[in-house]
Parts: sequence; structure tokens; C-alpha cells
Amino acid sequence: MSGSLDWKNVALSADVRLDQSGGDAGLMIRSNNEDLGVDAYNGYYAGLRSLEGTLIAGRSNYNWSEVSPASLPGGVHEHVWYHLQLVMYGCRLGASAENLSTHQTAFLLLQEDKCVPSGRIGLRSLSTGGQWRNVFVAQSTEAQLDAIAARAGGERNPQPLTTEATYAKHFSHYEPIEPVEHEWDAQLRAPSMHLGDLAGLRRDAPPRVLVRGVVTLTEPDIYIEDSTGGAMIKHPQGPSVNVGEGVEVSGEVHPLLYSAQLTQSSLRIISTGTPAPPLSVTPWQAASGAYDARFIETQGHLMHEVHSENGYQVLDLTEGGEAFRALYPERYGQALHSLRVNSLVRLRGVCVLGTAYTQDLIPFLIFLRSSDDVQVLQGPPWWTPWHLAFVAFFTVFLACSIQLSYFRFRQWQKDAISRERERIAHDIHDTMAQSFAGIGYQIQGLRTSIIRNATVSREEIAHELASTSDLVSRCHADASHTIEMLGAASPEEAGDLLGMLAERTYKLSGGNIRVYKEEQGTVRPFSLRIRAVLFHIGQEAISNAITHGLPATIRFTVRYEKRSATMMIVDDGRGFDATPEGEGFGILGMRHRVRDIGGSLEILSAPGVGTRVDVTFPLPRLDLVQRLMLHGLLHRRPRASIIPES
Repeated sequence: MSGSLDWKNVALSADVRLDQSGGDAGLMIRSNNEDLGVDAYNGYYAGLRSLEGTLIAGRSNYNWSEVSPASLPGGVHEHVWYHLQLVMYGCRLGASAENLSTHQTAFLLLQEDKCVPSGRIGLRSLSTGGQWRNVFVAQSTEAQLDAIAARAGGERNPQPLTTEATYAKHFSHYEPIEPVEHEWDAQLRAPSMHLGDLAGLRRDAPPRVLVRGVVTLTEPDIYIEDSTGGAMIKHPQGPSVNVGEGVEVSGEVHPLLYSAQLTQSSLRIISTGTPAPPLSVTPWQAASGAYDARFIETQGHLMHEVHSENGYQVLDLTEGGEAFRALYPERYGQALHSLRVNSLVRLRGVCVLGTAYTQDLIPFLIFLRSSDDVQVLQGPPWWTPWHLAFVAFFTVFLACSIQLSYFRFRQWQKDAISRERERIAHDIHDTMAQSFAGIGYQIQGLRTSIIRNATVSREEIAHELASTSDLVSRCHADASHTIEMLGAASPEEAGDLLGMLAERTYKLSGGNIRVYKEEQGTVRPFSLRIRAVLFHIGQEAISNAITHGLPATIRFTVRYEKRSATMMIVDDGRGFDATPEGEGFGILGMRHRVRDIGGSLEILSAPGVGTRVDVTFPLPRLDLVQRLMLHGLLHRRPRASIIPES
């Protein structure tokens, strides 16, 4: 076979020679679903038949039907080359044959209403060897077919041939050589019996009988069966046979327990046909012996991996409490090795109960003819011990993962609470603690004045208490502000950050410090959270500068980069030794706040040179609308300003 299943209108030609008389050889076209057996395909065939000297053409669909053959002048002889041509167009097939020695020709036409639409091409012979050369295939045309049809005759809707008609037609003119004919005539005098009756014959004097049947298996031995039973033919003399051929066998009967075998036998082919359909039985029925040497169909579960043994692929199966085997010749390929253990499979083959094969270890075995005789009905069940172990492991792993996730979540909650407490502590230090420290300093100064100067007037004491009252009010405001910060951003923080810091500096210093503020680069917005962090860091830096540095000027600058910004607070105070060991709670709080927004803090200072605090933090990306809005704001907003002293 060759070509594609999609080939439709094809012209196929070749030179054909028959090696023996008594059969036919030719070409196949539009062939599909090929299987083991005679005429086991769906398609068309045309060839040369030597017994009648005719050109034949017909349709095979697991049986055979043909149109009336066309006689080839001079007949069809072995060892003579003939040129055969097939033209298929639409639902018509034209065939022509030419004797290349005498140039005598014959033509034939076949037509069907419901034809095979497409298929492969192939070479075919029946009951004879053949040779082919100059095989050529091309696309056909309607003109080619019309040329053959003009010189051919045929039948529309060909009728199938019966087995007896096939035998009478194909073998009525059979002319074997004299020795074979004499021997076979002698064998025909043996009694004719049904295969099912052979097991009941006497075992002490094996009679010679004549039986007929259809071939069901050819390897390792030939098995035949009829409607009554089956038998094994041991090394028969005669032509090679194929599955599905009808044969007549003469030989000595050796009855077995459930069937029989024939030895010293002679065989001849009497008909062609399709393989007999299998008998559907259960493994228990097959083990009973009633179907020994019969072509059966049964099913079972595969117990082990398919393995090789004595040249066969071995399938160990079980079903309904019966264990059995199936054998398939290993030289035909390894297709069955892909079967998985515990699969439910359907098997078709010849049932054998002989101890030579079963070794009395299993009740029966099945000889398979093709890998197509094994069909997987259902894959192995999922709930195998390995899968159950996997599910148990996965369940334990999932439970442990959930438990670990729960512990990590609780730990995350604890860490979040700790961080929040630390943040609140820094907030209180930056606001109320500083205010309380100022109140303490004010009261301590008033106490010292009273102790050192007993003549302090009431007006002076009232003035000091008024200052203390102002500090208390300011502390209250700071506490309220801190409480607001613990909930949501205050309206102040949504405004101008540098303006707020400058205003804070002016109030804390009593207007004695000159304040500068400046923005550099393209102004970018940042979130309320970042603004709040920068505001608190600025407050801490201002408080430290006024308390410890006594500066004359403080400069606030925000420099905008492409994806980040830096707030710089620079004063010209006394400065200090900026080392990690000397950092107090306030500076540690500033560093903690900067880490919360993904930024960094740098403090540069030395005694006598002032202090510089740099806070660098990331900025969010701007879309096009935000850029346009900022561009408009930059034209209306001053870039730098100075806060007057008073």
C-alpha cells in the first residue's frame, strides 16, 4: 500500500507478471481500512485472472463483488508481462490490460452510485506470486476514462459472489499436475466430517478424514473452524494460506480433550472470503473447553507489564476469577508494550487449551493475529496504592502548609503591632514629649527665679505662668495633631510641605531665625504618607537645630529627580559629632520613618560647621494628564522664597 487516503481521481498503471497459474494479480485503488485477511479492505481492485484468462474488476468491502470479466485474447499465462492500467474518475473505474508480447488488449468498466470517495493505491495478488514494474501514478482526467469506457463493457451495481459460486467459478478449470491430482483423488475417498465431531473419534486408530473450514490463524500453527467447532492442522502439504480463505484438508485425526488436530495432512484452497466473526464469550466459558480452537472475543484486566517470552509478547490477564494469557508474535512489533497495568482490554484471537502451550498453569490462552486484535476499553483506575500514598502525602503537606501560613500570619500580626507601637512612640516623642520638655524648662526657670530672687513680683510670676500656659496649649495642640495622624492625614499635611516647615521654624524660634525654602527640578506630587513622614522628620530636625545648634538661618530644599526626590534641611548652627554611637532616640526615629517609605537618611555635621539632613525617597510615575497639570502649575508657582524675620 502507498499514497494518501485523500487521493480521489487517480490514474494507476504498472507491468504485471504472474509467477503461477491458478490465481490473479493486479492493482488496488481508493483503498481504506486494510486489515489482515483476504479482501479485508474497502476499495477497488482490477487484475488478471489466469484460470479464465480474463481481466477482472470489482469492489471489496470485507467481501468481494465484481462485474462481468472481460476475456483477454490469447489468455493470461504465467511468466508473461502484461501492462495494466486503472483510471478512477468520480464513481467510475476503467481498466485496461495489454499483452506486451502480442499487444492483445481487453477493457472493462465499473460504476457505482455510492462509491468509495478516496483512498490509497496498492499491489495485490491472490493464490499466486506476482511481479510488478514501472508502477506509475498520476492525476486522472475524464477524457482518459471516456477513452477506456468507449471500448469497454460492464455492469452497473455489481452483485456479490457466494462462496460456492466462487469455488465453482475459480476452481472448475483447475489443472494440477498428475501426481498431485492422483493423490488428492485418493484423499477425497476419505469420509467427510464436521470439525466439531472430530473430538469424539476413537483415539487408538486415528482415521483419515476430509474436513472443510475457514482459516482463522496461520501462526504458530494453522487453525480452521466451521459452524460446529475448530481444529489445528499440523504442517500440512499444499500452498500457503491466509486468514479468511476457505480450505479443504485431508489428514489423520488425533482427538484432543476438547478439539482435534490433523497430521500427515494435505490442504488446498477452495474459496476466498473474509475472516469469520469472533464468538463473544466470557473467560469462564473459554476455560470450559467448549471453544477450544475457535476464534473468540473476550475481555480481561492486564495484571502485569507486557513482557517477551520465547519470541512472543505475553499479556497476563484476569477476569471473573479466571487468569489467562494472550500471545502476539514479537517480530510483528512492540505495539502492545504500551499497554498499562490494570487496563481493561478486549481481545480477539484463537482460544487454545492444549497443555503444550498452557503447561497446566493457566486454563487457556489466546493467540492474537494482529495488534488491532487488542482494544483498550478502559484505562487503569486512578486509585492505585501509589496514587493513594501521593494523596495522603499531599494532604499532610497541605495541612502543614496551612498551619505554617497561620503561624506566619500571627507572627506578621505581632510584628505589625510592634512596628505600629514603635511608630506611635516616635510620634509622641516628636510632638508631646518635646512640648512637655518645653513646659518643664519653663516651670524650672520660674522655680529658679523664685528661689534666687524672693522679691519677684506677682506681675513677673503671672507673666511666666502665662508663657507656661501657652506651652500647655501648644502641647495640647500637638497631642491632638498626633491623634489625628494616627487615624488619617491632617489637612495641614496635604498643603505646602516647605511652607509648613518654615512656619514651624518661625514659631519655635520666636522669629529669630531666618528661613529659606526652595524647590529644584520638575515638581512631582507625592502621597500623604510620604508628606507626613517628611513633615515629622523636618520637625525633629528643626527642634534639634533650635535646641542644640542655635542657628541664625535654616534652609529647606526639595530637589526632584526623574524617579526620586531629596529633601535637604541645612542650618548654620554649632553642629555636632555625627557618629552612629552618638545618635539619640530622635535620630533613630527619623531613620525608622525613612525606612517605612523606602528611602534613606544621611546626616552630615561637625562641631562649628552646622548640620545638613538629607532625606532621599522614591517618587511614583506620572501619567500624561498629571504631567500636563504639573506643567501648568510650574508657570504659576514661585520656585524659591524667603520667610521674613517678623
